[in-house]
Amino acid sequence: MGPQNSSLPSLENGLKSNLIYDSPKDFVKWAGKYNIKLPEELINQIELIHGSDTLASRERSSYLNIIGSLLKLMQSKTPPPFGNQSAIISKILEDHPKKDGLSKRNLEKRFSEANRNLEASE
Repeated sequence: MGPQNSSLPSLENGLKSNLIYDSPKDFVKWAGKYNIKLPEELINQIELIHGSDTLASRERSSYLNIIGSLLKLMQSKTPPPFGNQSAIISKILEDHPKKDGLSKRNLEKRFSEANRNLEASE
């Protein structure tokens, strides 16, 4: 056997050695766990292709505001159905003006993403 790098995990020191990962993100997590420096460009490409596990706080707030406004809309006395997404967006904008993430453009974008995701998962 060739020389061993003592900073890498091995079977001798009781760590599970696994060279097959469920996803590239798992590999990045594994490397971080053992303080293995990966090129920033590689990490960025993996996150771009496979998505990041965390949302930026503003993006998270935006999603929570969208979900919250939809919940309130579903529980309101306003008689549904609204007929289409435009009517739903108009009602959300009327009920929650100037709330982070609840602009007409963002709601249209997020609803479109949600519709595509839902259709792809069916």
